[in-house]
Amino acid sequence: ILLAAVFSFGLAAAVANNVHLSITLLVDVIPEKPRWLLVRATEAISIAVSAYLFVGIYHLFSAALRSNQKMRGALPIPRYVPMSLLVAGVGLFVTALACVFVRNLLTRQPAAQEH
Repeated sequence: ILLAAVFSFGLAAAVANNVHLSITLLVDVIPEKPRWLLVRATEAISIAVSAYLFVGIYHLFSAALRSNQKMRGALPIPRYVPMSLLVAGVGLFVTALACVFVRNLLTRQPAAQEH
């Protein structure tokens, strides 16, 4: 769970610093106006999928909190403690995606300059 939490914090940092992986093989060959719309659509889909993931992880976190489940091992750590880091990381990821999406909508910069 902690490895997944660190990974989710890394996703948020990558989006915020614009150093995430972008595969633009198809996008680079279409004209500018449809390209801009396609890039915005894929950003919106990414936000929707990530938000759905956040809701699912939050439900797992809240179930662990209600049941006070402990992790197996030498230390009986409550399961909600590391799960809270995962919820925070994915929440930051969704927030970073949404901020970039809004910024791209407001600035209307060409899609070619985003890479």
